[in-house]
Amino acid sequence: MGLGETHKKLELEYKQINENIRFLADVRFKLLALVPALGGVAVFILARRVGLQAGEVTSSSRLEFLSVVVFGVLGFLATLGITLYDQRNSELYNALIHRARHLELEFGVSSSPGSTKRRHDDSPFPHGGQYRERPEKNRRLIFKAGHDLALALIYGPLLGAWLFPTSYAVARFASLRHESALAGSVILAGIGAVGFFRWLITLDEQDHERYEDAAKTDKLIDDDTKEKPMNPEKLITDNFKAYEDGKHRRYQLLFAVNGGAFAVAKLLTDRDPAHILGNLTLRQVSIGMVFFTLVMSTDIFMFGEKMRKTYLHDAFGWQGKTVLILIGAIICAGWTLVAR
Repeated sequence: MGLGETHKKLELEYKQINENIRFLADVRFKLLALVPALGGVAVFILARRVGLQAGEVTSSSRLEFLSVVVFGVLGFLATLGITLYDQRNSELYNALIHRARHLELEFGVSSSPGSTKRRHDDSPFPHGGQYRERPEKNRRLIFKAGHDLALALIYGPLLGAWLFPTSYAVARFASLRHESALAGSVILAGIGAVGFFRWLITLDEQDHERYEDAAKTDKLIDDDTKEKPMNPEKLITDNFKAYEDGKHRRYQLLFAVNGGAFAVAKLLTDRDPAHILGNLTLRQVSIGMVFFTLVMSTDIFMFGEKMRKTYLHDAFGWQGKTVLILIGAIICAGWTLVAR
């Protein structure tokens, strides 16, 4: 097979890769246009269906609760299936991007003079292309902008939301009191949302590491020979300082907010036990603080894991994880007692 014929086949493959990427993006946009909206409406309707009933459980209400459980489980499974389908799309998308970068290297395409991906001396890399010159994630709106993070923020809470009407209906069907069923279902939905979000982020991190290794194997990463090597000891010291500072700030925020909320709740409930902050009840404040504690504990865990995997392999071991989980559990247990 001649060189020209091989080049034509590679060009044909590159064109097909672009079409496949556009197809996957089109499917993803259609899912995002329908699934979150329909899922949110369905969860709202099911929550209205049970009516968050505070009265006695009757035979007719048991039938209502049972129907909500059935439709809630079906809705959760359907959303989970779509989420898994989208995750498979992400795998195919990453594989296509990797292959396209390889073909651009084979074509010997030069880098654009004004490309934002440059060497440390501000000179362009020798090889370019639309995929090899994709910009780094630099935009930030609370979080750093990225497709996979955005998808996790959409599908994670949506999966968690399905647990709310379903778990409330199950609890009421089992003749639990309205207050206990409501608090338990809210906490379960929050834990589910955080858990699914973290699961999706973990899958993205694993795929990112896999293709970083593949890029090194296929020599797709440009060697920036002009970069000056950093002192390893200084690098470790700087990383450890960043880890300690980040962990300290997060723990400080966790303790400060919870401590202040405990103090305010104590002072104001002595005056008016029904409403402590405007129209907020003590139970509502407690549920909110449980959510805050779960979110902060998850953030600390994610920060520690990232620092351990990326910079300090001996940091945030099982001892640190155990302490974090126990602290979060104790604070949540404290707010649960307050709510009672």
